[in-house]
Amino acid sequence: MRQCQRLSCRLIATRSKSSITLRQEQEFVQLVRSCTASRDISRGRRVHAQIWSHGLSTDVFLCNALLHMYGECGSVGEAREIFDGMDDHSKNRFSWITMLTVYAHNGRPWDAKNLFDRIPGGRDSVAWSCLIGAFVKIGDLEHARRVFDLLPRWTVVTSTAILVALAKRGKAENARAMFLAMPERDLVAQAMFFRMPARNFVSWNAIIDGCAQGQDEALAKKVFDSMPQREVVSWTAMVATYSQSGRLEEAQALLSKMPALNIVSWNVMIQAFADNLLVEEAKERFDRAPEHDFVSWNAIITAYAQTSQIFLARAAFDRMPQRDVVSWATMIQSYAQEGQPSMDQAKEIFDRAPQRNVVSWNVMITGYSASGRIKQSRGLFERMPMWNLISWTNVIVACTVAGEIDAARREFAAIPDQATDLQCSTSMLSANASDGQLDRAKAVFDTMPQKDVISWAALVAGYLQNQQLAEAKRVFDRMPATNAVCCNTVMASFASADRMPETRSLFDRMPERTLASWSTMLGGYAQSGHTASAKSFFDRMPQRDVIAWNCIVVSYARNGHVREARAIFSAMPEHDEVSWTVAIAACAHNGYLEQGLELLSYMLLAGISPDDVTFLSILAGCSHLGELSRGGEFFRRMVGDFFHDPNREHYSSVVDMLGRLKLLDQARELIDTMPFVPDAVAWTALLTACKQHSDTQGSLRAAEMVSRLAPRSGSSYVLLSNAFASGIASRGELVSKIDDHDPLEAFDCS
Repeated sequence: MRQCQRLSCRLIATRSKSSITLRQEQEFVQLVRSCTASRDISRGRRVHAQIWSHGLSTDVFLCNALLHMYGECGSVGEAREIFDGMDDHSKNRFSWITMLTVYAHNGRPWDAKNLFDRIPGGRDSVAWSCLIGAFVKIGDLEHARRVFDLLPRWTVVTSTAILVALAKRGKAENARAMFLAMPERDLVAQAMFFRMPARNFVSWNAIIDGCAQGQDEALAKKVFDSMPQREVVSWTAMVATYSQSGRLEEAQALLSKMPALNIVSWNVMIQAFADNLLVEEAKERFDRAPEHDFVSWNAIITAYAQTSQIFLARAAFDRMPQRDVVSWATMIQSYAQEGQPSMDQAKEIFDRAPQRNVVSWNVMITGYSASGRIKQSRGLFERMPMWNLISWTNVIVACTVAGEIDAARREFAAIPDQATDLQCSTSMLSANASDGQLDRAKAVFDTMPQKDVISWAALVAGYLQNQQLAEAKRVFDRMPATNAVCCNTVMASFASADRMPETRSLFDRMPERTLASWSTMLGGYAQSGHTASAKSFFDRMPQRDVIAWNCIVVSYARNGHVREARAIFSAMPEHDEVSWTVAIAACAHNGYLEQGLELLSYMLLAGISPDDVTFLSILAGCSHLGELSRGGEFFRRMVGDFFHDPNREHYSSVVDMLGRLKLLDQARELIDTMPFVPDAVAWTALLTACKQHSDTQGSLRAAEMVSRLAPRSGSSYVLLSNAFASGIASRGELVSKIDDHDPLEAFDCS
């Protein structure tokens, strides 16, 4: 950075109106390349202005460098302006290829195709490779294949281009189908490879790498074993294949057979253990490696950070002899992913970083947003020297989290080429849906030229969260492809609305059902009280996990079948915290307090601590049976023995308990002294008790508080109208207490 600044100052100082020396021209090129390497478009624009002021705006060498710089920084429009400003006679072959690469790199294949068709003097293998890569970049493998089929002559360069391109897209299902096609399917991948006129190391390594990304280790091994000769890169690619699939023993065994190891080989293993959270093993390989580079250090820092060993990550960072921009970004991310407590340390590293890439900025924006510091998140976004689509998506999400949907819409409207990016559009769709603006959400969806399963699922989720189940179902039925997660979400929404026929219809139509799909159906039957259907479904499940067992226990308990619920609980192969809580609640809520307390004892013996819900069930059971002494004991034990802070529900349960025993003064005292503002539930419990025990003034005060806290709830008015009908209070007293709220005339008190 300082060297570039010195070069810039020297160029300004030596500016000549007549000419510029070859050395100074080379220094301009060096400046542009420095901006390209650091993706610093702001500095690049300043250098561009200096080039223009020196009268070099038509210098083909500098123009090509600027083309490349703007393309790498994502500014396709400025790159095209440079290209169009060049005289057609001055454009050389590199100019055309560079502009073609700009389009390909930025995911604009059709612009690349239009330029490709205009290249004068024919197209070489590099141009064909760029065009193939442009289509593969956006996942359009059909057009990539068509371009490949049009090749006048297959060469190592063009054949390898599509292999490498497909390898980089190995996680995409359609790419995997094309690249890793098995022989019996008669597709292109292996045929393409074995029909190549010549195969060099790059070609062999490309298909191995593609197999790794497609998670087909068997084919990778087959290709590896077929290689007539192997170099260290080939061995390393195969080690990486095993490592990425979590087969670390095979990776280590292969590493030990390598005739020669280089630093990349060691880094692959360090990274593999780090990715699998095996920090000690990663550290052991790191210590054994004969040398370290930036990748080695960054991998070990990431390993510590992913296991929340932030102090060790910082110690490794501080020990680095040198740091690159990725090192700084890695340390920033290490702090940012820890959330709010570590954001100040992340900011300290961010401020110290001599260079920041777009990842560093995005990590800080995301960290601030996730920790609720929306103002800082948006402020940082405004300061970014350049944005990418992840930056825009992050700020849209930040605005949405803060409830500033209008601001999110403004940011979305400012995104260049917004319609071409699925992630940004889907984020805006979800933001509109969360704001209840379903028409706007649908409008964003309709303008998306490409839609994936996530986009469709986001629209379905928007309708579901706004309780528009019919529209959600209509969109779901139109989805060209679904996955189990989306199906399960729709099923759960219909089940929650007690619309089990539609839920069952969705389940029956699923092409592939997961354990979660079965559990969703079972939970729906359980929650809606269809015990017989739940049991029938439970018996049909191909496999059962603890969630399924818990659901069937809930189903019986909800309908008062405590004995059957206990029997199923006893038959469970394993119990988790929820299992014990469900069984205890089944007993306590149905009047079997002693059995519930017995289960609590067994739960403690099993080494499982009760949670807030467990204690709430015990308190409710004590309240129903009038067991004040026991209820008070468990309330104290919850705090003293298990260190749970009682919440409003616990206090409301004790208020209900005191009210049932006619201890109204103590109930009122508890409401007045609880450590937070009592809610309508607590006051309703007191109102019910006062009405039962003919406490007129207590009823009036409790009703007034309920009507203030929950003005749309009719429960207080129903209770008061009952009090009026029974003669506990006069109509004038009641009206005077709540005349600022819904009128009593809404109820027939006569």
